[in-house]
Amino acid sequence: MALLIPFGLKDGVLYEPRQVSNGNACGCVCPCCKHPLIARQNAQTPHFAHAVGDDCKKGFETAVHLATKQLIAGRMELSLPPAVLHYPAGYGKRPSTELLYTYNLKKLSEVRIEPWLDDFRPDIMVVESGKQMEILVEIAVTHLVDDLKLQKIKKRGIHAIEINVSEARAAMDFSLLNQFLFDVPSHGRWLYHPEVERYENEYVAKQKKEWETQHPLEDWVQQQLKRKEELEERQKVLAAWKPQQLF
Repeated sequence: MALLIPFGLKDGVLYEPRQVSNGNACGCVCPCCKHPLIARQNAQTPHFAHAVGDDCKKGFETAVHLATKQLIAGRMELSLPPAVLHYPAGYGKRPSTELLYTYNLKKLSEVRIEPWLDDFRPDIMVVESGKQMEILVEIAVTHLVDDLKLQKIKKRGIHAIEINVSEARAAMDFSLLNQFLFDVPSHGRWLYHPEVERYENEYVAKQKKEWETQHPLEDWVQQQLKRKEELEERQKVLAAWKPQQLF
């Protein structure tokens, strides 16, 4: 069963059910399939619906994506979640974390909906004012970003965040969506942050160098043990090998 459509499209603008006339007179179409909608203002959860037998499986998701773009473009702002460095265990150190920077509400100079980036399309691409830094924005409505898309994002080296609005699926409106986008940073997470990756790699390299400087003998012993294990493994293989008879 398709999710209820929270926003209808009219003259290029999205509206909630109670912002337009009720019923067929609303004049709205589905943001996805562009078929006429019916405004159901008196339902327990006001929403838009297709005519009988004219349902649209992606109407809800497309409506939320377009509403997100409309709100972000209207304010030209976006809240970025905290960026946290995760340092792994190793070289005598326990795993630890460090806050790179906290929640930030950024001004934007550009907002684009679903632009093609070679072989994939992010939900939204924004450009931060001043820095002119591109940020991809994925809106998780029914599913999170999969591994394939995440690898493509990392390959391009572009900052990317994911905002999870799935908790609001049952009662989505502009007010609630505003909270997710601008007021509740806990609903957003970094999918990829080039500076975080760089700092984490630099940390590991530094710890490795310090360990090797302070523990040269231990490293040498470990290398010899590894070589011994490799030699013993080769000897086992040779001992088990039987020459193939030719006749």
